[in-house]
Amino acid sequence: MDQSTVETIEKYQAEYNKNPNSKVFAPLADGYRKLGQFNQAIAILKNGLKFHKNFSGGHVVLGRVLLDMGDEGKALQSFLKATELDQNNILAHKMLAESYLKSREVKKALASYKMVLFLRPTDKASLEKIKKLESLTAEEFENDSFKVKKINYSTFNPEDKPQNRLLERALSLADAFLVRSEFEKSFNVLTDARNHFGDHPEIIKRLQLIDTNIEKKPDYNGDQIIKNKDTKYNNERIDQLQNILKNIKNRKN
Repeated sequence: MDQSTVETIEKYQAEYNKNPNSKVFAPLADGYRKLGQFNQAIAILKNGLKFHKNFSGGHVVLGRVLLDMGDEGKALQSFLKATELDQNNILAHKMLAESYLKSREVKKALASYKMVLFLRPTDKASLEKIKKLESLTAEEFENDSFKVKKINYSTFNPEDKPQNRLLERALSLADAFLVRSEFEKSFNVLTDARNHFGDHPEIIKRLQLIDTNIEKKPDYNGDQIIKNKDTKYNNERIDQLQNILKNIKNRKN
């Protein structure tokens, strides 16, 4: 038995006993999960989520417990819920990607790993996963130059199911550009898709992420950004981000 896990459980259990309605239920349940006490973890999670149904972290722990119990379908739904509640929850996106892989939904797993890398560019594990899986969407790009091939929407039928092949292609392209911080290209793909599919939640989610991540960067001062060895590269990167932000804002006006 892991002594550190036992000590962690004792700590959180004491807090939980004082206030069963607090968010401490999530790390407490995760501690029981690590010890394999799944029924105890589920009971704590059910009670906690009654009071904090919109707590993304609680749904992540629930998904991990269900995954350990072998209920992959319900686990995947929990991770989906967690990402819907908090688009910036990196662990939720990572667990969602793993769930998709277990369900052999490779392209959805790839999209989720790309979201992880978009939120945390230094995540080497996700980068390696992407390298292994990205060949499945390689037909969307021209070799070497990585220039996007224009998606042909002439076959688009509004009465088809929203998650059809054309939408999947557009989202795959947008995600690939997001991972590479090519925000303007991703914005263009998403805007084009929005013209055909309307305000689909997956399109809107990515547009919001682009706005959030681009608008933060020009607010940093030079000393905060230029910490890498290559000062020239960073200055060029700042100018590039500012130009992208300006172009995107112009399109909105």
